[in-house]
Amino acid sequence: MSRLFLLLSLICLLPSLAAQTPVVVRGPYLQQGTPNSVILRWRTDIACDSVVNHGAAPGALFANSSDSTLTTEHTITVQGLTPDSIVFYSIEATGFGVLVGDDADHFFKTAPPSGVAKPTRIWVLGDSGTADNNARRVRDSYYDFQGSGYTDLMLLLGDNAYNTGLDSEFQFAMFENMYEDKLRQTVVWPAYGNHDAINADASTQSGPYYDIFNLPTAGESGGLASGTEAYYSFDYGNIHFVVLDSEESDRSVGGAMATWLQADLAANTLKWTIAYWHHPPYSKGSHDSDIEARLVQMRQNFLPILENEGVDLVLGGHSHAYERSYFISGHYGDSTTYNAATHALSPSKGRVGLDGGYEKRPNSTGAYDGCVYVVAGASGKISGGTFDHPTSVISFPVLGSVVIDVDGDQLDARYFTSEGLLFDFFSITKSGVTPLQRTHLPILTSQFWKYDDNGVDLGTAWRQPGFDDSSWSSGMAPLGYGEPWITTLVSQGSSATNKNPTTYLRREFNVDLDPADVEHLLFAALYDDGFVAYLNGVEVARSPSMPGGPISYGTLSGNHEAVAYEKFDLQAFASLLVPGQNVFAVEIHQTSPTSSDLAFDGALFIDGVRSFLGPTAVGSVVDAQGQPESPFTINGSDGGFGRSVDVRVGEPFSFEMQPPSTLASGVASFTIFGYFGTPSASESFLLPAPVGEMAFPPAFPGVSAPLSFLVGDNLLGLPGALAFTTPAPWSAVNPGLGFPGVYTFHGWIITSPGVAQTFNAIRMNVTP
Repeated sequence: MSRLFLLLSLICLLPSLAAQTPVVVRGPYLQQGTPNSVILRWRTDIACDSVVNHGAAPGALFANSSDSTLTTEHTITVQGLTPDSIVFYSIEATGFGVLVGDDADHFFKTAPPSGVAKPTRIWVLGDSGTADNNARRVRDSYYDFQGSGYTDLMLLLGDNAYNTGLDSEFQFAMFENMYEDKLRQTVVWPAYGNHDAINADASTQSGPYYDIFNLPTAGESGGLASGTEAYYSFDYGNIHFVVLDSEESDRSVGGAMATWLQADLAANTLKWTIAYWHHPPYSKGSHDSDIEARLVQMRQNFLPILENEGVDLVLGGHSHAYERSYFISGHYGDSTTYNAATHALSPSKGRVGLDGGYEKRPNSTGAYDGCVYVVAGASGKISGGTFDHPTSVISFPVLGSVVIDVDGDQLDARYFTSEGLLFDFFSITKSGVTPLQRTHLPILTSQFWKYDDNGVDLGTAWRQPGFDDSSWSSGMAPLGYGEPWITTLVSQGSSATNKNPTTYLRREFNVDLDPADVEHLLFAALYDDGFVAYLNGVEVARSPSMPGGPISYGTLSGNHEAVAYEKFDLQAFASLLVPGQNVFAVEIHQTSPTSSDLAFDGALFIDGVRSFLGPTAVGSVVDAQGQPESPFTINGSDGGFGRSVDVRVGEPFSFEMQPPSTLASGVASFTIFGYFGTPSASESFLLPAPVGEMAFPPAFPGVSAPLSFLVGDNLLGLPGALAFTTPAPWSAVNPGLGFPGVYTFHGWIITSPGVAQTFNAIRMNVTP
C-alpha cells in the first residue's frame, strides 16, 4: 500500500472524525449548591471525559475540575469557591475544546455562608412536568417578571415528568425547550412525586429521578444527614429547607423519616424554615386531603413536628390548582374539625398595605407560632375540585408559579398566573418587625384625572413635572364621549367634522420607594383610538395604533376600539420614578376629524420593597382612634382597615352609603372601586336601578356626581368587570355573587371638584 493511498485514506476519514465531536444534549444543570461548591451535571451524545473550567469572568476561566472517566453522564463537583460570589464556567472534552459556556449565560452564584442573611429570590414550580405550552406559558410569565434579575433557588414540588417519570419525559419536561436557561444558572432542588415514582424506587434510590438528580444524603448542603436522596435538607443563608418524600417513604409516627425530621429541625438554628413535599396536607382541589391516605398522614404525623419547631411555610403540589391557607397552627384533623377561632392566628389575608401581613411570635417553647400552607400544583395543568377547604384564603384552578422573596426578617410570597397576573400575595415577618410593602397601586381605574380639551396645541410643557394644571378641568375616568359608559364627557371640538385631534390628561401620585427597588412597573389602558403616555415627562408607552416617530397635536391614530384594558410593561422606565410627587401624563389621539367617539381610562402598578404614600395621604379623615372613617357599609357592617366583611357566594349583599361625620351638611358624590377577584365579563355584578340619593342638608356647598363601581380581574388593578356610571344610588342590594373571591372596596367622598375628603377601604371576603 503506497504512502499516497494512506494519506488520501486519512483525509477521507477527517469528516467522519469531526462528526464524533461530543454534543451536549442535556444541561448543563446545577445540583447541591453550598457556599463553597456546586455539582455540575450534563449529558453528551457520545462518551468522553469531563472538564469544567471556571473563573470570575468569561475569558478568564483559569481554574479546572476534571474527571478522565469516559461517560455520557457527566458529574463534576467544583470546590474551593468563595461564598456568595459569581462563578462563570465552561464545559470541555479533552481534544475537542469548549463544548458550551465561557460566555455571559453560563454562570452561577454560590450560596451565602450558613446563617448570613441576604435577599433571596426563590422560584417554585409544582406538577410542572407536562412538557407542553401550559408549562412554557408559566415559565415565560416568571421570566417576564424576573427580567435580568437572578434566581437564587429553584424548587420543584414533584410530578416533575409526566406521565411515568421516564428519562425521555424528564428530557422534554425540564431540559429541552423548557427550563434549560434557568437550570444552567440556578441550583434546582426537587421533591419526589407520584408520577416520578412510577419508574423509580425510593427504597433503592434507583430509576430516572434518582439518576438525574444529585441530592444530599450526608448533610453536604447543611442540615442533618438523612442517609437517603428520597428526603433531605439544605441551607441557604438564613433559610433552612426540608424536603420530604410523601410518596414512598415511611410516613408513620416514629418512622425513619419522622425521626430524622425531628432531629434535623431540633438542630436547626436558622431564622426561616421552609418545608415542601408533593402531597399537600390541606386541599380540596383535584385531590381531597380529608380522605386520601398520603395527604392525611402527612398532615397528622408531620405537621405537629414542623409546627413545634417553628416552620414558617409549607409548599405542596399534587392538586392541580392554587390554594393558600390563613396563618394557622394546631389543625391536624379533617376539614370539619377546623375552627378559625382556635386554629387561625390572624383573621387577615396577610397582605401588607391592605389588611396587614402575618407576624410570627414566639410561643412558650421558644418556637415561633404560625404557618402558611400553599398548594401550587398548577405549573403544568389545572383540574377541578370543590375548592372549599375552610383553611383557604384563596382556592382556584389557575396556571402559575410561586415567587418567594426572603429578606432579613420578612418573607414575601406571590403567585403569578401564566398570563403574568398577580393572583395572590402575602407576607410573614418575625416578631417586632414592621413589614415593608411590595405591591403598590398608585393609579387605579375610575379615578380623577386633570384634563385639557380646549382644542389648543400645548406643545410639550404640559407633560413635565411642575407644570401648572390648576386651570384644567377635573373628571373621573373613563373620560371621552360617544360611548354610554363614559363617566366624564370631554369636548368634541368645534363641529362634527372638526373634532379635537388630541386631548391631554395628567395625574399626580406620590411614592416613597427607591427606584432601584422597583421590580415591576406596569400600565394598563382602555383607549379609543390611540395614546402616548409619559412618566415625569418621558415617553414610556405608545399604543400600537399610533404611528412611529415624533407625535404632534395633529397626529392622527389608527382605528382602535376600547373593548378591553391592555397591559404595557414599563419596567425599563422604573428609574424615572422619584421619591415624592410624580406625574403620569397621557395624550389621547383621534383616528379622524369626524370620529364619533373618544375614550380613556388607565391604571398603574408598582412592585417594590418600600411602603407607599399613595392617595390615602390626600384629604384623608381619621376618627378618634386614628382609623380612617368608613362612609359606607356592606351588609350593614363597617369593615374598616384591617377587618373584613364576609359574604357567601350567591348571597345577596347590600351597599349603604353614609355621610362622613366631618360633613355637617351638604351634598356629596361617592365612588366605589375594587381590585380583587377574578370575575369574567358575564359574571360582573351590576348595581340595580337607582333607589334614591344621598342628601345632606343643602347648606353645605358640594358637587353632585354619579356613582361608579369597578371590580378588577386581578391584583394588578386591571378591570375585568365594569359596571359603568349609574345615577347616584346611595343604597343598593346586589342579587348575589356567582363566583368566589376577595375584594377590597375603596370609598371616596368628593366635596369639591377633584378633591377627596374621605377615603377608606372595606374588604369583602366572598366564600363558598
